[in-house]
Amino acid sequence: MSSDVRFKLDLRGLNALMKSGEMQSIINGAAGQIASRAGDGYETESAHPISFVAIGSVRAASWEARRDNNKNATLEKAAGGVRI
Repeated sequence: MSSDVRFKLDLRGLNALMKSGEMQSIINGAAGQIASRAGDGYETESAHPISFVAIGSVRAASWEARRDNNKNATLEKAAGGVRI
């Protein structure tokens, strides 16, 4: 027996949720986890929501961290272990 379940996505509500302060807080927390897992020389950058999503950023701030990230893909590995 099949049922025809239909729903309509409320895009305005979804956009409001995705750029809300609560979502930005979650994203900033995840960025902080990535930076701390990556180690010394990595830091989060202040980011503000863009058109329809909250964003977060982590960067290699020192020369040693940039070299480490280029050689070992440190940020990618650190991001893989983050749970929200």
